[in-house]
Amino acid sequence: MPRLNRRDPLLDPLLPPSAWEIARRRRRVRRWVALALAAALVGLGAWGWLTFTDRTRSLPPVQVAEAAGEALLRAARYDFRAAVTGTSPDGFFPNAQLAGEFQAEPLLLHLRGEVGSGAAMMPIEYWLSGDALFVRQARGGWVRSPTADVPDVVAFLPEQLAAPLLAGVNRAELVGRERVDGAQTAVLALDLDPAVMQVAPPGQDERVEYRLWVDVRRLRPVRMAIRVERPADAGSSFDYQLDLTYPAPGSLSLPDEVLQAAGPDE
Repeated sequence: MPRLNRRDPLLDPLLPPSAWEIARRRRRVRRWVALALAAALVGLGAWGWLTFTDRTRSLPPVQVAEAAGEALLRAARYDFRAAVTGTSPDGFFPNAQLAGEFQAEPLLLHLRGEVGSGAAMMPIEYWLSGDALFVRQARGGWVRSPTADVPDVVAFLPEQLAAPLLAGVNRAELVGRERVDGAQTAVLALDLDPAVMQVAPPGQDERVEYRLWVDVRRLRPVRMAIRVERPADAGSSFDYQLDLTYPAPGSLSLPDEVLQAAGPDE
């Protein structure tokens, strides 16, 4: 076999064997440089696209919070998950793990989860249909619930969730950007009016933090969080987090068992 055929076919066949390794090294360097440049161009393009579609960059943080509240009011459908954990001086704090769905037309809100302290967790489940509230009893049947139970459920309606963002923001600050459930978000630290939040202003040695995560493209909220820290002997400390997703509208309806409890007029 001719000596020429034993040489590296990707190299110049006229190169002497002593120069093959140098030529291969140069080719590897050129390949890695090309890959690095391609990756940089892709990253630059992605960054440019995110920057171009990021609507929060052109708005003051207070207006971003207000836009998130308005988006909630316009939402035809959303699902939510809420968690409350905390401590209290007497050792009893009602922790909660909740989930639910909301639909604007026709008005339906489904809330389910567990509430309790320590190992004593009680399952709960509600359906709100218009202004009629139905609750699942401990033995599994559904009944109409007294109106006194309504505030616990309507807290997850859009007008209740949006109220602090539309009427209670004293100050807002952009503190970062994060990816939440696939959405790029702007993270805002909020100073909310205690009167709108229906809470007492923070006392001595108390710390209250409000955070809001806003989808930068659609300007709708995807997460809200509250952290309250109090001295161990002064009251309850707790963390609250609400996560929102926005599925396609029109998929909610009252289950047959709830319709039977509602009666023929519902």
